[in-house]
Amino acid sequence: SPCPSSGSRLSYHLDQVLGSTPLPLACDDILGLEEALLKLEQQHPRKAELVKLRFFAGLTTAHAAKALEISTTTAENDWAYARSWLRLEMSGGGRD
Repeated sequence: SPCPSSGSRLSYHLDQVLGSTPLPLACDDILGLEEALLKLEQQHPRKAELVKLRFFAGLTTAHAAKALEISTTTAENDWAYARSWLRLEMSGGGRD
């Protein structure tokens, strides 16, 4: 299989990050996440940066807020929006 052995761990973590609704997470879905993040970045750069800090760097919401120089409340709102946006985009429900 071309998937790395850590794939199941990544799948589990992505489910935790994006919410309780399970997502299909084959290797191709990692590319889907990257594409969705690029689209999010075009429309909402700060929200995309927050996702990168939370998901890839492992920062807490409070630490990511500090890094982005925004309030924790704003970060929490952005995080909720970004998770829903990515979930919709990756499920094929997003608009181009």
